[in-house]
Amino acid sequence: MLKSVVNFLKREDGPTAVEYAVMLALIIVVCLTAIQAVGTNAKTTFTSGMLAPYWLFMLGGLFIAVTLLLPRGIVGTVQYWMAQRRAHMAAGEDTAGNGGAANGTANPAPRPAE
Repeated sequence: MLKSVVNFLKREDGPTAVEYAVMLALIIVVCLTAIQAVGTNAKTTFTSGMLAPYWLFMLGGLFIAVTLLLPRGIVGTVQYWMAQRRAHMAAGEDTAGNGGAANGTANPAPRPAE
């Protein structure tokens, strides 16, 4: 168990996953705060104001836009982007990871972040 935690912390995916989680949490907090601030006035405008007959059309348009722009869904799109990123990183390591040695026995060149 301890060995798997150490390996997780040594990999570059660990810190980036944590950074993405913190960034997502901050975005959610900002969105919820904005929705709460604007929501009270928007609710009265959409449900009892002059836009009351049109709010269903707006919701339908939002549904169509999300369906067209994110056909995999939100979670599926994020997973697809992460898989693409991992494949791109793996391809970069394959081309530059052997340090110029043909058989891969030489030490690899250090990456700039090391």
